[in-house]
Amino acid sequence: MNLLVIAPPTLPVPPFEGYGGTQRGIHDFLKYMPAHGHKIHLIAPGDSDVSDLENVILHPGTEFATRGEHISVSERRKLNLEKEYRMNALFLVSDLITSEKIDLINSRLPQPDFLNELKEGTRDIPVVTSLHTFNSSPGKVKVLNRLGDRFHFTAHCFNHMAQYGDLQNVQVLPYGIDVSAYPYSPLVLSQADSDPGLDVLRNIKENGKDYFIIVGRISQKKGQKTAIELVLNETDDDIIIAGTPIERGKGKGGSKYLRDQIEPYLESERVHYFGNANEDEKKDLLKYSKGFLFLSGFEDRSWKEPFGRVIVEAMACGVPVLAFNYGSATEIVDTGNSGFLFDNLEEAKSLIGHLSELERYSCRQGAETSFDAKRVASDYHKLFTQVVGN
Repeated sequence: MNLLVIAPPTLPVPPFEGYGGTQRGIHDFLKYMPAHGHKIHLIAPGDSDVSDLENVILHPGTEFATRGEHISVSERRKLNLEKEYRMNALFLVSDLITSEKIDLINSRLPQPDFLNELKEGTRDIPVVTSLHTFNSSPGKVKVLNRLGDRFHFTAHCFNHMAQYGDLQNVQVLPYGIDVSAYPYSPLVLSQADSDPGLDVLRNIKENGKDYFIIVGRISQKKGQKTAIELVLNETDDDIIIAGTPIERGKGKGGSKYLRDQIEPYLESERVHYFGNANEDEKKDLLKYSKGFLFLSGFEDRSWKEPFGRVIVEAMACGVPVLAFNYGSATEIVDTGNSGFLFDNLEEAKSLIGHLSELERYSCRQGAETSFDAKRVASDYHKLFTQVVGN
């Protein structure tokens, strides 16, 4: 098939800086889809780079992504650029339908207004929209349902699908990562003979210590404060916090949380704030960790994680996960094999010390079996074939 994929304007594909699970997922998807015989046209920011991928052609929607940390323009300018991107994307769609005889459109832009305009300009071509975001608006579902039978939707997990209520033509297609790109370590830092590379890991190793890690945007939604207290109070280990307080679309909304809730703990020698980790740094930070902490929604129950790609990234490195039994984590963590789920703080306190009892290779196997990008591509291929056949 001739496929057209529309990426968001916020970050390049793949993202060259630390944050960007959606864009990295798109890149993994593009890597394995051509194996099923598809040619793919990608509408994405102009600073994307898919030159390493076969049968993937980039069509820039704008010159550069709007939310990268190197972008120093005002919030108003960013919003205008995103509007410009969506308009350009619609023009590109129209041109490609005519010139390339597109069979199916896979939109990674789920905004109802954009999809409405896409409906008007795509004739009878089926559209599969991959839902990547948390939904807190019942009105959004009503608008999406009015798009008609030509529009189909995928959610990352059943918890994610439930956020969209009575949305029609939706099915669960679990997220995945390119597991082969993640380094597996059977050993924690104190046991490893090799140089860990990063200064923060060298310092912890020189002190004969091990560490837990939490990775994600610094925010009450992610629960870094609780993670720090859990490690400091219930273990003798250190903790690394990787992430930035930037909330895309809302300026630096997480800065107050960082300043008021996290920075007071940085006086402890056991608490290490790494900041933004690029892809290679993130892999190094994960692979020697004693355990990955995922507390999304614990401090802010209004937030249910749509998926939590970083859980699978940790598992791929052989790192067991301790996660709050809420949102997507309930469908990713295999209790007793790849980690533990907890319902309250007392359970978390009792379980964190048992993570080291789990087989690290079982964590890796869990990622390979259930969440590998090759499986995602195969599932999408089956879905696209079914949709086009109908």
